[in-house]
Amino acid sequence: MALFPLLSLTVSAQVDLNKAFNEGMNAYKAKNWNVAIEHLSSIVKAKPNDAGANILYTLGFAYYFNLNYDKSAETFAAYLKKYPDTENTAEVHLILGRSLLQLEGKADEALAHLAKAAEKPEFAEEARFMAADAYIKKGDIDKAAQTLKNAMAGKSSGLSLLRAAIQLVDLYIESGKLPDAIKMLQDLERNPGYPDVIVVVNNRFVKIGDLQLEAKAYSDALEAYSNARPRNQVISIQVDRLDEMRKRKEALDKQIAAATKDKKPLARNTEERAATLTGMIENTEKVLGELRTMDTYDATIQYRIGRCYFNMERFWPSSVAFEVVADENPKSEDASTALFGAMISQWRLGRLDASGVLAKRYLDNHPQGRQFETVAELNATLLMQSGKFDEAISFLSSFIEKNPNAPIRQKMMTLLANSRFQAGQYDQAATDYDTLIKEFGGAPEFEEYVYRRTLCDFLRNKYKETVAGFDSYEKNFPSGDFLADIRYRRGIIQLALKDYDTLIPSMKALLEDTAAQGFLGQIHTLLGDAYQNRGQDNDLEASGTHFKKAVELAAGDRSVLEYALEQATNILRGARRWDDLEALWKKFLKDNPDHPMALRGVSELSKLLTRANKKEEARKMLAEYILKDIQNPRSEYVEMLISQLAGMHVPPRSIKKDAPKPDVEAIEAALVADLETADENKTPAYVARVLFAKSELARMMRDPVRSERSLGAIANTANSVDLGPILLSMVGQYLFDKGEYDKAVPLYERLRDAFPESSFSDAAPIGLGKIALARKEYDEAVKQFDVAIARAASDDTLKQATFGKGQALRMQKKREEAKKLFEEVVAAKNWRGLEKAGALYELGEIEAEGTDKGAAHAYFQRVYLSHGAFPQFAIKSYLRAADMLRMVGKQDEAKATLRELIRKYPDSPEAKKARTIVTD
Repeated sequence: MALFPLLSLTVSAQVDLNKAFNEGMNAYKAKNWNVAIEHLSSIVKAKPNDAGANILYTLGFAYYFNLNYDKSAETFAAYLKKYPDTENTAEVHLILGRSLLQLEGKADEALAHLAKAAEKPEFAEEARFMAADAYIKKGDIDKAAQTLKNAMAGKSSGLSLLRAAIQLVDLYIESGKLPDAIKMLQDLERNPGYPDVIVVVNNRFVKIGDLQLEAKAYSDALEAYSNARPRNQVISIQVDRLDEMRKRKEALDKQIAAATKDKKPLARNTEERAATLTGMIENTEKVLGELRTMDTYDATIQYRIGRCYFNMERFWPSSVAFEVVADENPKSEDASTALFGAMISQWRLGRLDASGVLAKRYLDNHPQGRQFETVAELNATLLMQSGKFDEAISFLSSFIEKNPNAPIRQKMMTLLANSRFQAGQYDQAATDYDTLIKEFGGAPEFEEYVYRRTLCDFLRNKYKETVAGFDSYEKNFPSGDFLADIRYRRGIIQLALKDYDTLIPSMKALLEDTAAQGFLGQIHTLLGDAYQNRGQDNDLEASGTHFKKAVELAAGDRSVLEYALEQATNILRGARRWDDLEALWKKFLKDNPDHPMALRGVSELSKLLTRANKKEEARKMLAEYILKDIQNPRSEYVEMLISQLAGMHVPPRSIKKDAPKPDVEAIEAALVADLETADENKTPAYVARVLFAKSELARMMRDPVRSERSLGAIANTANSVDLGPILLSMVGQYLFDKGEYDKAVPLYERLRDAFPESSFSDAAPIGLGKIALARKEYDEAVKQFDVAIARAASDDTLKQATFGKGQALRMQKKREEAKKLFEEVVAAKNWRGLEKAGALYELGEIEAEGTDKGAAHAYFQRVYLSHGAFPQFAIKSYLRAADMLRMVGKQDEAKATLRELIRKYPDSPEAKKARTIVTD
């Protein structure tokens, strides 16, 4: 600031004005603005036309710092009028513009002065931002925006720019120009001064998001919320910024202290910058303190993000966002609602188990939550939908006991009754429905309670009580919702009571009932059973017709469709109604091309075509359908069709002795040609199935070596993921027989894990159990055989598992447990084959380890007398029977037994041993 001498004054006044000047200037330096204004203004009043430039300049700043913008503007205007061209003129224009901006209706004047200030480079940037402020005050948003954008493009970052930019953002928000507001905020994020306004920018992003969320512009709201920085990042940026400001403040303080000590003048804005930094440091420290206590800062934003995703029906990310709130901020006000949102999101995704887990968390953690009862009801519903009826019953019973007066008591009691009903607990369900009927007789659900209560009797086979209940229902609800179902169930009772003459006309009448249109397939099935069981003239034909109709009208009911299809096939085949049978399966294939039984239909139709001497047509149809699914390992019926196709290539056996042998290579080539496809379709699954076709052809042509060669090729080239359940079980058995256990195990494990519902999956625990047995891992063998026993879908599986477990137990010296299992195998009349022979042999060994050698001999004898088809046990039994005879002193009988062994199995190692004993 240049110092100008005071104008000449009278001697007496000069002394007073000089004193006023000195005291005014000292007060200004001490930042005592009121005292400075008092003394300096007295000089201006005394000499209104001759006050020095220095006095007007300093007084103008004193007014400005004292926030008296009106007087500051007046004083600076006087300065410019008197001194229009000094070294301080540009700065005066700048501060005058600033002051005018604080006054109502002075924006245009401010712009004029700011334009003058901008002519001097050192004030140009600040003047432009002040101009932006002026445009904002005038409401000229476009000019303000352009001014700020130009400044930002020039990498400006002063406080004036930041303040003006935030003001402009607020104007955009107020005027509904939200995209413009977001663009300005994003520009600010790239500005060097962003750390100074990061909290404000975050706040504006959230404010914009809230407006868009309220307007249901969920995608736009999501973008706004996603721009908000997380709390830790904001804190980190603020901490770094605070450290930088402190260093700058320290440098300015040293500069000011040095100038004061040396009594050197300072640039006026040095102290102003230091004061500004002090205010910024204090404000930043305050904001940081607040941020560090705001534990729910991120949760608030995440909750809003979750709401956006949820309303956009993007339930996976909504669940993630909601769970973040619930997990990381369990005490936030949004925690319970967020957990509820996560639960509903998982439910909408169809992930019932995950939704149930979240529901339990809600109920445990938020017993006072406003969605508590809704969650409780949904949790029970989820448990029921997941088939977890026991858990549902336990939960509902506990809830009703703890909340006897809850507003949802009726709903929860209804769910409890329904859960018990679905779980087959008909006695308890009947009691529940009796309670509901008594307590809620006027409820809209009353009719359903009465209906379900009667069904409890029906499902307990209490036909007398059921009929009485049905009669009561029909009387009280003559137009009831369940009337058609009740009449259908009457038919089931009539079928059980063999009252066919009542059942048949009643079911025919029900077919005409519009309320029964949803279960016509079931009604036709019932009629089919009735005619089939009654057995009068023409009844079998009528039965087949109704089963055919049931197939057509199954309406997606798989159990009805499959049962009716099987029954119709058997009846039509038995009656030799080949045309009807062909029509049945053709229609089924047309109506259900993707049904699991579609390939079964192809099999049936190909047999019918073959029977009708349409072998070529049958062969082409088989090949066509095989190729549709040959690359899909999960389509296990493909192997069955391949086997059928291979059978069609087997030439008829000639009875002529001199008949030429079939050309196996040519026959195999013809089969492979039927399965030919483009090279790009020859996947590993395809290759494995072609090899299977070759193996089946060789097996049917009684060429076991060639058959095993193809199976070996599959075992050596295919990956387990390329094989379906049939090939996994077959190749697994092939490798087991070869003793290649390490290769067989992955196949059985794949069969177990990937195809648990397949009828061939029983081979997995059987195979794994046998391998464990062969490796002498008896605990593992028992474990695997127990799995097989628990899930056995066939007698053969149960037989093999029971025998295998017995063998493992015997090797563990658990003879009594093993003996019971072997006796079970022997006693089962429908169990034949290798295992029965083996069980008798094992029982012989158990007795041989005891004292009853006669009983042991009897078991061994039964093996070679009755089960000679299984030499692996018969040959050993001869030797062991002879051992038992020798032990009891019957040497001649022992030798006779050995001679019989030598005669029947002369080339066996056991026969060689027997010869040495006999010749002794």
